[in-house]
Amino acid sequence: MAGNKNSGKRKDKAFHTAIMLEIGSAESGRDLRAIARNVMDVALDKTHKDMLAAASFIADRVDGKPVATVDMNLNDNRTVEELPDSDLVAILREESSGARVAEAPDSAAGPDSVH
Repeated sequence: MAGNKNSGKRKDKAFHTAIMLEIGSAESGRDLRAIARNVMDVALDKTHKDMLAAASFIADRVDGKPVATVDMNLNDNRTVEELPDSDLVAILREESSGARVAEAPDSAAGPDSVH
């Protein structure tokens, strides 16, 4: 299973517990709407120093936070003689299929012998 093994699991945190208790109170609906209104007011006030932060806060809650992406280029400067047979076969498969999928090297084994 890929991903964070703790994803979705909330650890017991004092502040989280306190907020959830307050949200569960009778006035919480009105209180939460007042907080939301204040955030909206700040986001709409072009002169407020936190206008962009408030707008970003709203966007994150409405649309979700943007997915982080990483662009990475790896250069393998080994010569053909230094590559194990399994890597050479993977390169040939990539070239013949047009796919650029790298296989993880087998770190436990050394270079394959030539048969």
